[in-house]
Amino acid sequence: MRRAVAAYGGTHFRDTGSWFNGPPARLDAVVTGLGLTDDVGWDPADAYDYRQFTSPSAVEHYVLRHSGAGRH
Repeated sequence: MRRAVAAYGGTHFRDTGSWFNGPPARLDAVVTGLGLTDDVGWDPADAYDYRQFTSPSAVEHYVLRHSGAGRH
């Protein structure tokens, strides 16, 4: 499997803990050589009320409990 991140004219990139097939993706390290900055100018926590998940199993648990018709 080939993993790739490419620059398409943008100047900013920030990863805050993505996973790829279970383990951390460490995308900030991947894009270091592309000349991108991680300062995107805003913090999602300032605009959205959300809880950051700490593991793939936490995402799975949340989705299974909250997704589907009639669930919140």
